[in-house]
Amino acid sequence: MDNIEAGFYQVDTGSLSGCVSGKDIHVLLPFRSNFKGSINALTFIQGFEISSAKILGSNSPFEVQIINKEINETGIAVTISTTTITQVHAILVSYIGYGSELQNVIVGTYIFDTYIPSATLVYNPTPDLSDNADDFYGFNGFILNNDGSDFQISTAWNGNNFRFTTLSNFRYLSFNFFFTMGTGCPSCKNYPIYLDGNCISYCPAGSNYNGKTCITCLAS
Repeated sequence: MDNIEAGFYQVDTGSLSGCVSGKDIHVLLPFRSNFKGSINALTFIQGFEISSAKILGSNSPFEVQIINKEINETGIAVTISTTTITQVHAILVSYIGYGSELQNVIVGTYIFDTYIPSATLVYNPTPDLSDNADDFYGFNGFILNNDGSDFQISTAWNGNNFRFTTLSNFRYLSFNFFFTMGTGCPSCKNYPIYLDGNCISYCPAGSNYNGKTCITCLAS
């Protein structure tokens, strides 16, 4: 798909592992593409290794957040922060960048910030996303109670809503999603190839199927 790019960045281990208040790290996620129209982007915490210490008989919450991002033609400048004594030993940040002229996409963010403890959250996005071709989603930040249970945070999409679960309680949650609508062939029975806005059963003469679409190889 043109006018869109995805990638990831591994934050240097130890960059956020000091036990001090207000730990921040600034990361640039560089773009490789030239987008059409204004530039937009979503970020996701793809993976992490964190720990939390006990102070005065109480476990500090688990907290990791992407609190700020600036976007331009060179890339995404993000600030990763943890304001408790959570120690972040490693973190993997992924992103999707896209131009405003990209068609048939729906993007959104869900924020839970009431600080009312809950082990399960349900979010019903609007508009209807059940007829999507592809979906990408993930956490952008969280604060979880640390009650001594095994760390666990997960999400599931059932075609109508997102369901978030943890073994402890959510105190804060930031979640991003990116859906493509009608750009693939999930409803084109027996026509698995998507080419120039159409679903076809085989590639035209002189081209070959590369697993996604038809390509024409230039003679050497």
